[in-house]
Amino acid sequence: MAVLIQGLAYFWILKSVFGLFKTDPLRGFARLLMIIAIASLLAKVILQALLVFPSVAVISYSIRMYVIGFLHLVLLGAMSMGVSAVAIAKGWIDERPTSKLGWIFLIAGFVITEILLFLQGTLIWLKMGFLPEYNFWLFLASCLFPVSLALLLTGLLSNEFSNKAISNTKIQIQQRTNPKTMKKNTDLVTRYPGDTLDFMWGRKWRKLKLHY
Repeated sequence: MAVLIQGLAYFWILKSVFGLFKTDPLRGFARLLMIIAIASLLAKVILQALLVFPSVAVISYSIRMYVIGFLHLVLLGAMSMGVSAVAIAKGWIDERPTSKLGWIFLIAGFVITEILLFLQGTLIWLKMGFLPEYNFWLFLASCLFPVSLALLLTGLLSNEFSNKAISNTKIQIQQRTNPKTMKKNTDLVTRYPGDTLDFMWGRKWRKLKLHY
């Protein structure tokens, strides 16, 4: 009964997501990440539906690779990818070349680790042993996660600094074109024609020579 209720809830969630695709279509990495999130959510629903069979339920918690793979499917696949897709679509994360490389590494790490975990779990279930160099390949695939995070943070910080520089430039332009500021500068030039220009251009302080 609980599986059926969860299936109906996920149906309404996916229906809302597909409606979002129609009204506000996603592009680029936002669309790719959202597709991965939806696929992970569908895989989660199917795996949970299979738990109604007692033999599958025992396998699901007795084989550690299945447990870890299922958690990755939910936390990394459905949640992280979905939130990241919304963040890109809303413009909270810019699609810079560094960020794009970070997304590629993140997706590659997620897909490779999921394949390794579920494949190795299936081999243990079938009593066929372990994959050659399983731990080594799993370690290499897991290293893609911190690398992708570093690249994404670098892109996010560079975007923040560039936006700050642009905003400072806009403020300076507004101050220069402000009528009050222009009138004040004109009054300074009128009263102190000798050294006011040097002062306005940022040179060192000089003694102002008053010209009356």
